[in-house]
Amino acid sequence: MPHTILRPNFYMHNVSTVWPPAIGPDGSYYAPAGDAAISMTDARDVAAVAASALLDSGHTGNTYDLTGPQALSHAEACEKLSARLGRPVRYLQAGDEAARSAMLAAGLNCWMTDALIELYQDYRRSGTDGYAAQVTGTVQAVTGKLPRTLDQALADDLRPPATPPTS
Repeated sequence: MPHTILRPNFYMHNVSTVWPPAIGPDGSYYAPAGDAAISMTDARDVAAVAASALLDSGHTGNTYDLTGPQALSHAEACEKLSARLGRPVRYLQAGDEAARSAMLAAGLNCWMTDALIELYQDYRRSGTDGYAAQVTGTVQAVTGKLPRTLDQALADDLRPPATPPTS
């Protein structure tokens, strides 16, 4: 069966949509990521590569590792999120068991919680320069466009609310 495999890394939209509600009143964001660097990917770039793979010739049988243009730690991503939100956000390392308990308490099921903990363990093993930190040129090679940055994703996802027109 003809196929093309897309392997995106951690989605930037986790930072813009999942993280903000999890930020504590003191601005702390907890996750078990350690100092791992992760080449986060914008879902729109993944969609653009998928569209090219479906519509253009020459992609059958290929496997594409899809990344953004830079690898960031959770601390660096929190700095960018802080700048976008206009309030302090700082990353604090959580242990696996504390993270597991918090995820379950937030309503995630056991399967998803275990999968996320395993993923974070893998990111920590990858460290600051392992597989998760690798940046590829695949998005640009396939689509002809540079991959989006986390700053772009945050700007798009966290637009200030529109102000109603005044009469």
